[in-house]
Amino acid sequence: MYRGQKGQTLGFDGLVRLIKQLAETAHPAKSTQILAKLEAIVQRTVDVAVSHPFHAHVLALQIARVTSKLDVPGRYKCVTCGGACEHVQERMVQAIGPMMPYLAPKGLAQLQALYSPCHNPRVWPTILGLEISNALLIYGDLRLRMVDTAELDAEVAKQMGTIKARAEGTTPAGNPDDTTVGSQDNSINIEKQWEIIAKCSTTSRHSNVNLRDVCMAVTSVRDYSPIKPLMLYLASRSIELVNTSDLNHQDIKSISRIIHCLHKSGYPLTPVSAVVGIIRGHATNMNIKDITCLLSALHPKDVSHVEEVMQGVEQVLLNAQKAKALDIKSMSVFITQMKKFCEAADNPQYSRIIGICSDGIVSKIRMEPTSIAQKEIFTAIVVALRALYSLSRQSYLYPHFIDIWECCMECHMHWIGVEQAYDLNEMLSLLGDVASFLRKPATPTKRHSPAKTEPETSLCEIKTMITAVIRRLQDIYTTAYEKHCRDTDHRDPTFMCNLCQFLRILQRHSIKSYCSADEEFNSTIYRLMLKHHANMKAIDAADIALYLKRVYPYADVSDILKQVWGTSIH
Repeated sequence: MYRGQKGQTLGFDGLVRLIKQLAETAHPAKSTQILAKLEAIVQRTVDVAVSHPFHAHVLALQIARVTSKLDVPGRYKCVTCGGACEHVQERMVQAIGPMMPYLAPKGLAQLQALYSPCHNPRVWPTILGLEISNALLIYGDLRLRMVDTAELDAEVAKQMGTIKARAEGTTPAGNPDDTTVGSQDNSINIEKQWEIIAKCSTTSRHSNVNLRDVCMAVTSVRDYSPIKPLMLYLASRSIELVNTSDLNHQDIKSISRIIHCLHKSGYPLTPVSAVVGIIRGHATNMNIKDITCLLSALHPKDVSHVEEVMQGVEQVLLNAQKAKALDIKSMSVFITQMKKFCEAADNPQYSRIIGICSDGIVSKIRMEPTSIAQKEIFTAIVVALRALYSLSRQSYLYPHFIDIWECCMECHMHWIGVEQAYDLNEMLSLLGDVASFLRKPATPTKRHSPAKTEPETSLCEIKTMITAVIRRLQDIYTTAYEKHCRDTDHRDPTFMCNLCQFLRILQRHSIKSYCSADEEFNSTIYRLMLKHHANMKAIDAADIALYLKRVYPYADVSDILKQVWGTSIH
């Protein structure tokens, strides 16, 4: 049993303080030391959680604050455990199961959101129990607030029948770990679990369910969970009961994310008029993420609403601009959402909105040039550039692409060293697109052609950048290749996909006319092909073989193509 400095056994408050101290010092570089300290107190944490079941989620959240900062080479790794699942989180999660009937809706929703990313099959039964508990509480809350529950009861009974049949059958569809989840998740008798939780639940527990709890439950339910269809249905019914004229900031935030989740899942959405009503009545209280989530639920064909919606959108952006609350990731997502509207119609208002976003991105980069090297920020910028370039036929939008592009070129020394192969592939592709554009002679501008607003970056500078990005990607793929050969148990599933994309880009005229891969890289790829072609997907093997056939005269790939493709290619 873990004891404090004076020999006393740690109680709830003392344990929370100790775990908070560990969270403050936790860092990937200190993973081994922090993990040893966590392992020393994990049993005591479980014991305290059992003796304080109403507050068990508090301890679980505090433990996760520590493990999420670790980088442990464990068998299972997610954003919550940092690789410490088998050492710490597995024991915590399994201890949570018997305490579910005591936890309030907020605690249950928090725990589901916390553990849903887990890849460890041994904790999936508990996660499923959390999903069932949250679904039941939302159902109970709806029954309390509805006058006629016949339709609701019938639909829940129907879905429970489907869930039961599925649990008795095969692996949940879409599960990433073949049959494992079938045996683990289905080891719970879902119908029995539902009945047990229902008996333990009380009216007071149901009455404490709020929109935030519903939001947390529906946005974190696993894609392959048998409970997901039921959770989506219950969330949509919860939205229908909302009085959109009486919402606080937290309600707006929750509703926006629920609507976005329903849209992403392909679920029939709340009527467009309700979405428009929320924007009309509450635009001044919305942030960028709120409005972006709601935009996802609208279609450009909703012509009668678009103008009114865009007025609200512009107001939200202007408010954020004044408050200096525009961040690069939000602006990138916003530009991506606006793309569907820009493609549907020419509208000067769209240009103003995109302009606010591009100005926000540029000002942030100029303020902190080194931030462009951060993984999420670089990804966001590449996504925004690709979206804007795809819209460059609308001449009024092309200058916004140029603004961000020039800023990125000025700061290239900061991002050229990033490790993100996919994003660098995209940047290389964009460099080729811009090079092609610069080489074209100016032509009379048509309605849907980009004005010849040339970037200040010259063709010579573009060539230098193309060469630099190719060399960087060669280094990344060569290093990844060595790791790919050594680590047979934990191979990066994106490696082959990204590599093949890189090889396709290299063969584009706009790229190979400036620079090509060097012989050492080609020889490395050839060795990869010889060693691993039998384990490759046919399409990947063919991509690599065809690339080598064209650029590497020393490569004999005819036999390989016969094996993986069934024929030789001349």
